[in-house]
Amino acid sequence: MALLGLLIILLFAGAIIATIVSARRGARTASGQPVGIRGWLLLLAIAETIAPVRVANDAIQSFLAAQPVLTMPNGPAVVWGEVALNVVLALFTLSNTVLLWRRHPRFPRRFQLQWLLFLAGAAVEPAVVALALGVPIATVYVQSAVLRAIGTVLAAGLWVWYIQVSVRVRNTFNPPDRLRAEQTAVF
Repeated sequence: MALLGLLIILLFAGAIIATIVSARRGARTASGQPVGIRGWLLLLAIAETIAPVRVANDAIQSFLAAQPVLTMPNGPAVVWGEVALNVVLALFTLSNTVLLWRRHPRFPRRFQLQWLLFLAGAAVEPAVVALALGVPIATVYVQSAVLRAIGTVLAAGLWVWYIQVSVRVRNTFNPPDRLRAEQTAVF
């Protein structure tokens, strides 16, 4: 198991190093505008690459912490429902990571949808769990988890704003501009 974890870390570290090295080439569009995964977009790419692992880890930790809930009425449905939602979110995040690295035009909109899913999950999931288990909502909300969720949502919100206003993002995920940039790039 430790070997698998080491291989995953090496895979992600290799992808990040390859990105940084390739980003130094710095392509520009025909009009001289920035394009490619560099600058702030590189930071987003690193965060998005790590995100599926983080979501999967959160799912595992959540499942392990929820073992006492399995004995409660509706407990198994709540636990397995939460696991299923986390797996779907991890797969959605992974698919967005693939779209990002392939510079697919759908990535900016899908990233916005990913942010909305995180926001909805952070806001709605604890309320649904409390309702299904018949416990007060205050027992479901753990202060540290709430603060972490708020931090994640705010950080992702800043990235959503960046994606909407960035010239680099527009040029990177717009195929006609990307083709021109690849023709004029200095390698």
